[in-house]
Amino acid sequence: MTSNMDTIDNRLLCVPGFSIVVPTHGRVMHIERLLSSLAIARFRCLVSTEVLIVDSSPTDEAERIKLLCKKHGAIYVSGPINVRKKRNTGIQLASQPAIVFIDSDCEAHADLLVQYLRSYEEQPYLGGVLGQIVFTGPKNWLWEIVRFTPFVNSFSFAKQWPYAIWGPTANISYKRDLLLEIGMFDENFPFSLGGDDVDLGLRVTKSSHLLRCNPDAIVYHARDTWTHGVGILSRAIRWGRMEFHLLNKHQYLQQTDHPKLTVLLCILIVLACLLILITHRWGWLALPWIWLGGVWAVEWALSALATEVESWHPGRLVAQIVAWCYELGFCYESIRCGQPRLMLQRPLFHIGQLSGEWPLRVRRLWSIVLVTSTLILLLPWLK
Repeated sequence: MTSNMDTIDNRLLCVPGFSIVVPTHGRVMHIERLLSSLAIARFRCLVSTEVLIVDSSPTDEAERIKLLCKKHGAIYVSGPINVRKKRNTGIQLASQPAIVFIDSDCEAHADLLVQYLRSYEEQPYLGGVLGQIVFTGPKNWLWEIVRFTPFVNSFSFAKQWPYAIWGPTANISYKRDLLLEIGMFDENFPFSLGGDDVDLGLRVTKSSHLLRCNPDAIVYHARDTWTHGVGILSRAIRWGRMEFHLLNKHQYLQQTDHPKLTVLLCILIVLACLLILITHRWGWLALPWIWLGGVWAVEWALSALATEVESWHPGRLVAQIVAWCYELGFCYESIRCGQPRLMLQRPLFHIGQLSGEWPLRVRRLWSIVLVTSTLILLLPWLK
C-alpha cells in the first residue's frame, strides 16, 4: 500500500461529508425508524450529510415514504426494483464525497457517522470503512436457526478484524470517486440482489485501497426480515447461485475444494439407481437421503462435543440443512451454466480462512467417513 500512496488521487483523501444511500421496497415502518435514527446521527456529525431513499414501492407505500422523507429532511428518489441499480442511482445522485450504504431494515447508532468520519480522518487514504451490524428485535424459533448459520458471520467482520476484503452493504462506507472509478455495482449479475457486496468489496480492495473495520460504527438490523421460513431457504439458494457467478468473475479466488455433500449425494443417487436396475427394489432410492441425514446428525453431534455453549441446541442441526441449500444453489448454477467443474472449487479470500474453517471441515470429513462406513457395513442386511 505504501508504494501506491503517491498515486492516490487527492479527491480520495478528504471527506467533508456523507451521502447515505438506502434502497427500499415497501418497509414503511422500517424506513420511519431508520430516518428517525439517522436524524440523530446526522445532528451529531459535524460535516455535511444527506440521505437518499431510493424506492420502488407500490404507489400507496411510496406516498407514505415520501412523506417520511419530507418530515426527516431526506431526498426521495423513485428507482428500479433491482437493488444494485438502486444503489448505483444513489451513488450517481450523491453530492458528498463519501457514501454510506445502509439497508432499509436497519437503524443507525447515534455515533454512526461520527465513527465513520473518525476512521477517514485517521487514515485519509482509505478506500472505505466497514461498520458493525447488530441484530435487534424479537426472537422466534426461526432466529434460533438463523443465528447458527454462516450467513450472519459477515455482519461482525468489523468486530473481528482491523481490515476486511469485503463487507455487507447493510452498513458500509466507500469514497464516491473510487466507486465511480471502479464502475460501481455490477448490474449484469443475475437476480435483483445478492453477492454485489462481495463483488464491490473485492474490486475496491484489489485496486490497492484499504477497507478499514470500525466496530464502533454500528447499525441495528431488525430480526423480523430474517425470520421467514421459506424466505431464508430461498435466500440461501440464491446466495449459493450467486457464489458461482462471483467465483466465475473473480477466478483468482478459485481454490480446490473437498467433495461437497451435493456432489457426493448425486454420486449416491446414481449408485442407488444402478442397484434398482439390478435388484428391482425401489427402496434403494432412500439410501442417499439416509446417508445425507446421517452426515448431518453425526456432524451435529461432533460439533456439540466440541462446543461448550449451547452444545446440543437443535438450531445447529437445522442450520446445517439451511447451509446445504446454499451449496445446492451453487452446484445447480454450475450445472445450469455449463461449468460443472466449478462444483469442485470454492472461494478462498485469504489464507487465514483455511485455519478458521479447519475444525468445521475436519468434522465434516469424519461425519462422511463414519456414516459411509456404517452404511457399507449394513449393506448385506439392506438387500
